[in-house]
Amino acid sequence: AVTRGLKGCFVSCGDESRFAKSPALPSDWIDCTTKFPAEKLPEGAVINTNGAGDSFTAGLLVATMLRHTGVIIPSEEEAPPPPLSPKPATKQVLTPYQLYMRENYVSLKAKCQNDKRAIFSMCHELWEKESDHVKSMYERKAKEEEETNKSSNNNNASFNVLEQLEDGTNRQKDYQHHYEMTNQTLTLDSAVKLATLTAAYHIHVPTRDDAHLNLSKLLEKCELSRGSEEI
Repeated sequence: AVTRGLKGCFVSCGDESRFAKSPALPSDWIDCTTKFPAEKLPEGAVINTNGAGDSFTAGLLVATMLRHTGVIIPSEEEAPPPPLSPKPATKQVLTPYQLYMRENYVSLKAKCQNDKRAIFSMCHELWEKESDHVKSMYERKAKEEEETNKSSNNNNASFNVLEQLEDGTNRQKDYQHHYEMTNQTLTLDSAVKLATLTAAYHIHVPTRDDAHLNLSKLLEKCELSRGSEEI
């Protein structure tokens, strides 16, 4: 990826052998290239370009990891389902495998026709086939979630994967789930658009010091199209 200031950026992806070394990268990007203009800011906007390239890189890295959940809220009038709350019990640490199952449960449930034994079996097979790189990524994510739970005083709650996933499925029964969209990735153009928006928010002085970046709003501006399913 090459950033060119006001001229935008140029991104060129490697071949299949290069992507094989980084399993987290979407396979749809193999041998793809794209040029993208810089995001326009309001006229007279006060900017600070320090760290613009780093913020672009951060946005692009986030874009490589995004996967569609398949859940679509049918209408704006309906509120989203309440967040899952852990059920009180003895303390239990979230493991990388539990996190992996949680993220893949909905698609596995559809493929296995709600057969719980088949779900666990297929999930275990997929996990065993994952590379060390992917497993270390889930290990890091599990630790980060544990730290977040501790800071929220939720560390005394247990994590029962199946019970909570079933609970969440029931809560979302009124919501549409497009299974064909589950685990689909961003296209390269959408990913680069997200990166340019991230950089624009960073250099724009009124937004560069915000504590949080609203990723959902940025994604809406990307006019996202999706790549193929990633397992």
